[in-house]
Amino acid sequence: MARVVLVHGMAATKRSWSDLPRRLKAGGHDVANITLPGHGSFFEYWTTDLSDYVDEVAEALLSTEKSVLIGHSMGGFVISQTAAQHVAQISGLIYVAAMMPRPGDTIKDLSAVAGTDVTDLLDEFTQAGVGADVLVPQPLRPLNAPFEDTQGISSVPRHYVHCSEDRIIPPALQSSMTSAWPGTTLVNISTGHLPQYTEPDLLEREILAVLP
Repeated sequence: MARVVLVHGMAATKRSWSDLPRRLKAGGHDVANITLPGHGSFFEYWTTDLSDYVDEVAEALLSTEKSVLIGHSMGGFVISQTAAQHVAQISGLIYVAAMMPRPGDTIKDLSAVAGTDVTDLLDEFTQAGVGADVLVPQPLRPLNAPFEDTQGISSVPRHYVHCSEDRIIPPALQSSMTSAWPGTTLVNISTGHLPQYTEPDLLEREILAVLP
């Protein structure tokens, strides 16, 4: 059994994981599914920065055992920074069609490289059968904060679920990010950006296969 912390992506909340939390719990794992600060809170929206994201994830970590962090989309950036600052409490990182930053990268930088526009975003959600009403305003301050690998996440086991039909974080960018971190294990699935909606059985199986 593993302690698992789920971290959602940009302009989303914990709802964006669909029923993956229930599936992982049914598999015997202890799951914390969090909503990052500023996502859905008008007052926090203006003041939230990347350190607040990290603090929120860190609060879900246990002092008695290490945790596996799973990040979707922008959540990959957040779990990377959390692991860099709390490496002693992290047993693994799992990225699902997610940002995997190098030192100095920002969320804004990686988004620019992705080249995603609103049409791509809406099309992904429409094709996945998910209404745009699940989206919330995205705090802006975290987007400009650089990733700082303060404690060396290269020592943490990393697994990447590469989504080959993704229009939000294109496959070429996913491959570029993973190649920058040698030793990352990789599985390729033929889905878009939201496999938790379009291929939930497949995503569940791939995640359970790498959880301790």
